[in-house]
Amino acid sequence: MADKGPSCLALTPDDNYVIGSATSSVGVWDIDSGEAVQRFNNEGMVTCLATSADGVRVVTGGDDGIARVWHTLTGTKEKTLRGHEGPINAIVISPNDDIITGSNDSTVRVWSLTAEECQAVFEGHASSVLCLVLTPDGESVVSGSEDKTVKAWHLKTKNCATLKGHTGLIKCFAAMNDGRRVVSGSKDQSLKIWDLVTLQCCVTLKGHTNLIWRVAVASDDSFVVSASKDDKLKIWNPVTGDCQLTLIGHSSWISCVSITTDCKTIISGSNDKNVKLWNATGNEHAGNISTPSDHILHHTSHPSCVAITTDGRWGISASKNDSLKLWDIASVKCVKSIPGSIAFIAAMHRSTQVVTGSHSGDITIWNCDSLEMQQTFKAHQGSVMSLQVSKGDSFIVSASSDKTVGLCQVHGGHAQRLTGHSDAVLCVSLMNGEDHAISGSKDKTVRLWNLQTMSCERTFEGHTGGVAAWHQRVTIQS
Repeated sequence: MADKGPSCLALTPDDNYVIGSATSSVGVWDIDSGEAVQRFNNEGMVTCLATSADGVRVVTGGDDGIARVWHTLTGTKEKTLRGHEGPINAIVISPNDDIITGSNDSTVRVWSLTAEECQAVFEGHASSVLCLVLTPDGESVVSGSEDKTVKAWHLKTKNCATLKGHTGLIKCFAAMNDGRRVVSGSKDQSLKIWDLVTLQCCVTLKGHTNLIWRVAVASDDSFVVSASKDDKLKIWNPVTGDCQLTLIGHSSWISCVSITTDCKTIISGSNDKNVKLWNATGNEHAGNISTPSDHILHHTSHPSCVAITTDGRWGISASKNDSLKLWDIASVKCVKSIPGSIAFIAAMHRSTQVVTGSHSGDITIWNCDSLEMQQTFKAHQGSVMSLQVSKGDSFIVSASSDKTVGLCQVHGGHAQRLTGHSDAVLCVSLMNGEDHAISGSKDKTVRLWNLQTMSCERTFEGHTGGVAAWHQRVTIQS
């Protein structure tokens, strides 16, 4: 079998342990000592894992259809949960420590941490269960399947509510800000707003003539914006389901959409190589709006992302083979075009500054107000793969294909490199105290760096493939 990267990577909630899986094993490392305190042999490929709220137990799901409960510190396999007849694709743990698993055998199973017997089997899907989510009150689990249905299961009564309506694959989701509703976009050309508490479809949004590609929700939940393969954006009333506006202007599918925090402007990026700004409140009546030519920001390749500064004044777009573009939201004018191939973008915590990392290894801070390049660091000899700005904007950490981790002091104006990895560094993240950073590399290791002493304190080994993703407290699955 060819080398494979980690299927899951996580920190325990107390930040004391790193838990990672690769192929058929799960390793646990102590952050302070750097020692591998346990290794679990899962006997089959690990497909997913979840940790208990107290971090004491780890539950793994395997391609052999078996879920296993492990004690994090002793390495003891406490439970073997047998019952599924296909690979396990998803695991969630409820607030009262029920384990819920979803499998290729089309079932959802509920297990208890205190017993090996399956407490409940939820049958009803006609194809693989691919994802699970708990409702905010923890009383129900919602499953999504290849059979194009969503089902909500009450964990105590075992009642099932099937959320019907979509007749095609679900392509995209966006969460509404009330904490209980989500919006789904489907290949069936419609959107649906689901109430995760009542487990009902609140409203169906119809009007597109092709696959729904992206969806975004206004910060005050007053409207929903959808982007479709029919090259149009639509603005919807999430209560009535009425289409308030259709935004026409793109000549190809729309790859990204964003809404300013003041809910006045919509920004879209398309495969037609343009970024467009739309006035979300400039027309009180339903109808079609074709964007004026001066509201179009042209790229020579399609924009890979769009972003908005936290004060809502500036929009930023980037394309892989072209440039970074900055525009004024109020005047909808492109005010700066920064040449070069941009590899990574991050917003500084100050509302008027952004940071870019380039394929040539430069890290640059831009002041959006003055439209000037504020600082440039020759941080690396290779492409910047990832970067993060400290909370106080005092320094930037970066990962590069040149095998190093970079540390740029914003006020001191100098850059340093941390060496130790033997291959490209793919990801980097600051720990909570910001005096340490953790990096993942193509050399199959994770390293913990002391940013005060500029030294590597710990090296975590055990993966059989490159570590390409890292995030504190979040399980990353592939």
